[in-house]
Amino acid sequence: MKKPLRALIAALAVTTFGSGTAFAGATCDAKVQSLLSELGIEQEVTSVKLIADLREQTCPQCTVPETTAWIGLKQCTGNLAFDFRTECRLKSAYTTGDCRVDNLQTVLR
Repeated sequence: MKKPLRALIAALAVTTFGSGTAFAGATCDAKVQSLLSELGIEQEVTSVKLIADLREQTCPQCTVPETTAWIGLKQCTGNLAFDFRTECRLKSAYTTGDCRVDNLQTVLR
């Protein structure tokens, strides 16, 4: 199942630019696949959308690329979300709507 999931992630990757500045960051698709595998929910995935953004920090000239992965799951209405910092380091993981994922906090180490 790894190859179709990787293809799904790559096909649905979307990039937005909050500051209007070009962003050449990683899409974090390999990290998303790894986290889904670690959670054992690859078979439950219906959609994946990766959104890259430049987030302003303490000053207007200080921007940091961040990526959010929104993952649709079969068993719920809502999403699983992964927020990544620079270089695809996981910042947070959470669910929205009625989605629940067992052991979600284990990936936040």
